[in-house]
Amino acid sequence: MGEYVSITIGNYDFLQRKNTFGDLLSIFDKKELIIKETQDEEGKKYIQRYFCTSIKNAKMCLDVMGHTISQAKVLFDNLKEAEIDYLEDSTENIDLEQYKKEFDFDSWRNAVLKYAKILENDIYKEFKYLNLEKERQKKVPFSEGIQKSHRHIAFMSSK
Repeated sequence: MGEYVSITIGNYDFLQRKNTFGDLLSIFDKKELIIKETQDEEGKKYIQRYFCTSIKNAKMCLDVMGHTISQAKVLFDNLKEAEIDYLEDSTENIDLEQYKKEFDFDSWRNAVLKYAKILENDIYKEFKYLNLEKERQKKVPFSEGIQKSHRHIAFMSSK
């Protein structure tokens, strides 16, 4: 048991912590707290407490905290440089010149926005997100595919 805190967009929980709130609640106002009685899969009732805010309000708070698009680009460029250093010394099978040329902040950001849109209305069934799994089967540009198949630059920002 325990308490879970998660950030959800549409039907997708993309960040979840157990028994700690950390800074997850800092973007919400106490007026945005919703309390309701609900039940789990086995029919056991419990009180659910959650905050609901708009993307506009969340972005405003994140901007104040320094989580801006320009800061995300700086972080991306630094992480990409570190990743290139790592790949130069590794035995991983990747076209490094293509990676340097095509995997840039704008292509990464566009892919993040694309997958956020897919997940916004996705359906979770049998331990997978159905629309996301369909999308993963499609042929995609190099810069988008590098994200699906590798461990590269895992952070998010939004416009």
